[in-house]
Amino acid sequence: MTGLLAAELAAKFHEEKLYSFRHETGPSPWARISLLPGLYWEPVPCPNPRCLPVISEQGFVDFNGPPEPEAGTFRITFLGDSVTYGGWISSDFKYPRIIERRLNQEFGPAMGVRFETVNTAVPGYNIEQIAAVYRHKARALRSHLVVYAFNSNDLTRSRITRRPNGDLIIVSFNGIQSLENPFGIGEGLHQELDAYSSLYRLFVFHLMLNKAARGLGEAAAKSDWDNEFSRLELRHLDTLAEDAREARQPLVFAGLPATRCAGVNWTAVRPGSPKIEYDCRFHAGTVRMAARKAAALETPVWNLENAYAGRQADEIVVHASYDRDHPNDLGNELLVNEYMKYLRAWLCQESPLRDRAARVPACTTALTAAGR
Repeated sequence: MTGLLAAELAAKFHEEKLYSFRHETGPSPWARISLLPGLYWEPVPCPNPRCLPVISEQGFVDFNGPPEPEAGTFRITFLGDSVTYGGWISSDFKYPRIIERRLNQEFGPAMGVRFETVNTAVPGYNIEQIAAVYRHKARALRSHLVVYAFNSNDLTRSRITRRPNGDLIIVSFNGIQSLENPFGIGEGLHQELDAYSSLYRLFVFHLMLNKAARGLGEAAAKSDWDNEFSRLELRHLDTLAEDAREARQPLVFAGLPATRCAGVNWTAVRPGSPKIEYDCRFHAGTVRMAARKAAALETPVWNLENAYAGRQADEIVVHASYDRDHPNDLGNELLVNEYMKYLRAWLCQESPLRDRAARVPACTTALTAAGR
């Protein structure tokens, strides 16, 4: 018993130790297994300026500031996936950073604060992992506003995640490999140990990694897109909303548009239409389903689906031939334009700074339009 307790304490002590997980291409140089519940894997911290982007010790993009906002700083934290992370985009043109500049230009001097944005997004994360980022990392930032930038694939399986019934799974490039209660113990005990024992989680993850390294996922390949799984995954929005309420940090749900759907008339989809149109209808439907869930939780919803109106996908994507799913510099600027409509209204009418609204020309315009 003493030896088991010592092993458990040692596992807890080493929970942040680097473990590279494997795909068919070999060990990942940029990610490590995380034994924090719900995260499964996380970016490797790289505070060296030569790293692009710089990942702080907290695991955030280009942010290594103090845990709490400094006096006179108004902090806004963004949660999300690769679109918010800003793949292929230099730090200054990731959209949370653009928002920071715009807010400081438009509101900062008049309201007497410095606006600061923190980008906690991670490429490939799904809604369970995003909610876990807030619970284990971002909640401690004591932000004045938390924005969950929702993308439709947030409701799909991540590279390492779990099924709704609790089974641990690994998603390789060829599909999903399930570990059905790897030690063959009772399901209730399995879930309790997974929740509370660092040592158990460590053994389970090593089993997962060994199976993945042997390529056993290929025989059980399955699509990442699973409608039943997606609907069930919305339960993590309840967790996120509850955690934000307990922390007394305002949370908003921002429904992102899909870059590849710019210029696509998905509302006119008929049988036989190109696959891209079906994908766009699915994307819009998924975002709206999640928005309804957020509204039911009394979480304000910011609908950004018109950000790319009047544009074609080739104008706003990173590269039309190899990446149509992430916005380029122009796409991020257009997204920020849509964000700013909601941020102006929130800052002027609902935020802790609303008593300073009279000093800001943009607030005067917004309040007049609202009849106040």
